[in-house]
Amino acid sequence: MNRPRSKTAGYSLTLLFVSGFFSGVWGDPLLRADRTTGLLRSGDAAYRLDSSTLPPAEASCVDKGESWDCGAAAWDIMDQYLDDPNIECRPLIAIQSTATDFIPVECYGPGKNLNAWLIRSGWALADQKENALFEEEEMLAREEQLGIWRGGFEPPSDWRRSPEDSCDVCTLRHQSLIKNRKKQTTLPTASSND
Repeated sequence: MNRPRSKTAGYSLTLLFVSGFFSGVWGDPLLRADRTTGLLRSGDAAYRLDSSTLPPAEASCVDKGESWDCGAAAWDIMDQYLDDPNIECRPLIAIQSTATDFIPVECYGPGKNLNAWLIRSGWALADQKENALFEEEEMLAREEQLGIWRGGFEPPSDWRRSPEDSCDVCTLRHQSLIKNRKKQTTLPTASSND
């Protein structure tokens, strides 16, 4: 019995076989971390770790009353792994990418899924979707206060939901963002008749 085949599935498989794996060649990885955009890049193509997100590179955290550069630390860990020739990253879908699109990738090293390991070690956040992968890994990293969670990191998804009148550093940052957005929308625009 002949079953209809999806053109998309055929293209996906073709791209996966053609592109192969992103891995080091003579110690020079094909995939590089772009701290500015929070993506991984290979040439003009943009990629994102599937189901996990590193904090912004400029993020600061507080541990025992001391501020530390938790975002930079997380991205340093990511750079170390991308420099390892044993790490391989596979694109998960094969839709054409533009400058604003990204393709999800899953990265592996000897005996581990890097996407899950970054979350379990406290260097990345699990996606905030219902039934998202790696929720359990994030919960364990939080409980054990690993990586960014040491000292009580509060992810943006939590502080964005905080009431505007609560008083903590994250809420103050949120209030500042809201005020700046309100200012930008109420600024008078220049008239062409001036």
